[in-house]
Amino acid sequence: MGAFNQWTHGSCPEPAENRRVADVARNLLYGASVLHRANTLRAQGIALAPEASRIRPKAQDELRPYFEVVDASARGEDLS
Repeated sequence: MGAFNQWTHGSCPEPAENRRVADVARNLLYGASVLHRANTLRAQGIALAPEASRIRPKAQDELRPYFEVVDASARGEDLS
């Protein structure tokens, strides 16, 4: 819990009332995907700046574009 509080310090989910499960989950998924991409690029020999692996929590309106296809699929919309 201490690491999570440190990670959220100074960001939107810092206040406990802003910590909805879905919001935290999306931030974790986004962070994991960015870290995976950075590690894949490094494994291919591409040098990245250290801050490429420093992911800060984002507000839901900032994350929405990354999850639009997932949300549409969950609603049963045709994606073709």
